[in-house]
Amino acid sequence: MPAAVPSALAACRRFGHRFGRAAAPVIRRGLATALRLSDAGLRALGRGARRHRRPLRALGERLAWWSALGLLVLGGRPVLGEGPVPEPWLALAPFVAGLLLCALLRLTSSARQLRMAALWLGALHGTAAALVWTAFAG
Repeated sequence: MPAAVPSALAACRRFGHRFGRAAAPVIRRGLATALRLSDAGLRALGRGARRHRRPLRALGERLAWWSALGLLVLGGRPVLGEGPVPEPWLALAPFVAGLLLCALLRLTSSARQLRMAALWLGALHGTAAALVWTAFAG
């Protein structure tokens, strides 16, 4: 090994040690400030969520309903011949997931119209799941 390599390694080690000693307080202060800001931000987010609980819940319910509708459309296309047919159990998965979303909406939704829409959408999901089950089972 050339004589210059150990001296270069020693110089790198000395530089790393000096840099670490100089940077540690800056990093420590930066992390403390970030934790304070994130704590304040999370507390403000929690207060806002408590203050606007009803609109956020309504938004979540609508999002779940539209997700169930999207699962019905995306799961139904391959079954109807619009795309490649996946494995039997993979074809059943979107309908079961949509059925579970609709059942959750049916049981927990505060809006009567949304409960009825979840009932009918869940019936479509259940019918599609039964058709996929019977088509791939035999």
